Amino acid sequence: MARQRGRSGRGGSALTASLAVLAVVLAAAAVLLWLRDQGRPSEPVVPTAIAGENELIHVQRALEAEELEVSAQPEGLPPGELGVPGQRLDASDRPLYVFVYPDREAAAAAFAALDPATALPAANARGSPVA
Repeated sequence: MARQRGRSGRGGSALTASLAVLAVVLAAAAVLLWLRDQGRPSEPVVPTAIAGENELIHVQRALEAEELEVSAQPEGLPPGELGVPGQRLDASDRPLYVFVYPDREAAAAAFAALDPATALPAANARGSPVA
């Protein structure tokens, strides 16, 4: 019996030493990752808006710059008469539909023959009424 205790004691100390080495290696890796990320911004950088290449995020950031509370919503509007789908933002608890065109000419052409009374459907893609 005494021999068995001696063996398990030596095996236990090897396991303890291995776990201690592993803990030191993981702690060093955590410190290295932390130091590496110190110079990086905490939020992803939104690309600069270029005329004709705007996306919904550019509209959202512009509204936020005006100190409005803005959140993107999953529902939108089908293309309809406007030719592009409407993407919904909620700005200060009010729905705002954004239509992003590839360029100014496409937007101008879509709005030239637009009838304001029928331009927007009565309901969005989920069937909720458009406010």
